Amino acid sequence: MEMQLDVNGIELSVIDQGEGPAVLFVHGLGGYKENWEENLGHFAARHRAIAIDLPGFGRSEKRADLSYGIEFFSDTLCAALDRLGVARAHWIGNSMGGHIAAFAALKHPARVDRLVLVDAAGTNQAEIAELIASNPAMAPNPDLKPTPELIEIMIRNIIFFSPSPQIEKMIARAIEDLARPDAQFRQQATFHAFQSIIATPLTERLGDVSAPTLLMWGREDRLVSLANAELFAAKVAGAKLHVIDQCGHCPMLEKPDEFNRVVAEFLNGE
Repeated sequence: MEMQLDVNGIELSVIDQGEGPAVLFVHGLGGYKENWEENLGHFAARHRAIAIDLPGFGRSEKRADLSYGIEFFSDTLCAALDRLGVARAHWIGNSMGGHIAAFAALKHPARVDRLVLVDAAGTNQAEIAELIASNPAMAPNPDLKPTPELIEIMIRNIIFFSPSPQIEKMIARAIEDLARPDAQFRQQATFHAFQSIIATPLTERLGDVSAPTLLMWGREDRLVSLANAELFAAKVAGAKLHVIDQCGHCPMLEKPDEFNRVVAEFLNGE
């Protein structure tokens, strides 16, 4: 079921389906709750599967007065779970969503049961600096609307590694977003969230993560390299690492069958 939910005066767009232990799916920078469309139905068979458009993205409210930082997103998602009557959930986050989920596990440990970090940001600040230095056009700009050509290059050549039917869908959605009346606020949200990723490194704090943790990573991720997964694995006590071959930055979309199987086994304690 898709609905609008008022959370601390912010309208959030939410998908909420299934029954059982709650699983919260958190999308990445520039993403939306539909990034989990290959996974929600699978998990809803045994869980309450919840995916939320973060403030500033998708169909959620976009405003100039919101902070759009990692801590803000983490706190807002906890407040959204309160509104949904969920005290504790498994958190699954991709890219910036993984950064947010890991931050939640540190700040709100009672709210996080098991933690799944999917090609997660949070340890990749040096990589971001190198990427922008070599490709300045990729740096978010609050006043510059990205072109359809740049969007296609990013999604086709950087986000994905293998051919996938999801590529064309993601490109079409991102280009459609350019024409929305709130596109300017979305771009500002992207800029401020990007700045917060850089300003909120987690490397030195990961030893404090107490939630059982699974790291899911695309071996060929060009955006957040496998070295970051190995760093998470070294820092988070007991973390398990599963690497998906021939896969880029969004394995939940690019290799959904393997992703769903491995994550389900982890959430079920297998």
